[in-house]
Amino acid sequence: MIGQETKQKIRSYLSGFLRKVIDKHLDINSRASLLDVPLSKSVQGAFKPFHDSLLPETVIRISRLERSFSTSLGTTFEECARLIALENHVHAKRQFQLEGETTQEAVNRIDQIVSEIELNGLSSNFLSLVDDVVECTRKGTSITIKVISDLYVQRKDGSEVYLELKSPKPNKGQCLEATRRQLRIHALTRSTNPDVRAYFAFPYNPYGIDRSTYAHSFALNCLDLEQGVLIGEEFWKLVGGPDAYLELLDIYQNVGKEFKRNLQEMLKFEV
Repeated sequence: MIGQETKQKIRSYLSGFLRKVIDKHLDINSRASLLDVPLSKSVQGAFKPFHDSLLPETVIRISRLERSFSTSLGTTFEECARLIALENHVHAKRQFQLEGETTQEAVNRIDQIVSEIELNGLSSNFLSLVDDVVECTRKGTSITIKVISDLYVQRKDGSEVYLELKSPKPNKGQCLEATRRQLRIHALTRSTNPDVRAYFAFPYNPYGIDRSTYAHSFALNCLDLEQGVLIGEEFWKLVGGPDAYLELLDIYQNVGKEFKRNLQEMLKFEV
């Protein structure tokens, strides 16, 4: 459950996020209007001369806003999860850096596991890979490494959760890198489930509500969806309890309604 104080913090944060996205969009369009020339280059690779030639300016501006919005939206999941976790757990921190000693043997084993997944896909249970890596920390030369997690949560029972929040349609490289980070966390903490858990978390399921509908090929081939991945509602349940997903979605919808009333005027969409 999300308390009223946390809900208000989330509303304020989301309102500020939307305002920044829109202000940035207005500033870009204002400068383009002052120059009175069509877009001729783009550092982000968004130059589309044929699209811009055929489509009305209104459609182009909406499209640019949507791209800017989608690119930035992931940061809202991290911050909302942090705020919710702070209410329900002992501690929560974004961009949490874990640094310490493990063994060269463990690091080599992790690299070997990731290489095998890259070539042949995942064929082992993720928790068995964790046990394998932790066993390797008992021997070999010491080495210092560090890992940064998108979100760290310390639970009331003392257990720790490290979360890698990414697009629910990750590419192969993202899947491999997430697995490497997950295993390195276990190598550093020298701990296994339930004392330490490292998850690849998807804030929502793009294929539907039920996890069984999830069908992204790279994730299915490279990740252990049962043991190493939290999908949609499961993620929000971990940070905030069984009702957190729907409660948060309701906050997003309410903030969205407030902005929808004035969005057309704010963006000055003249045909």
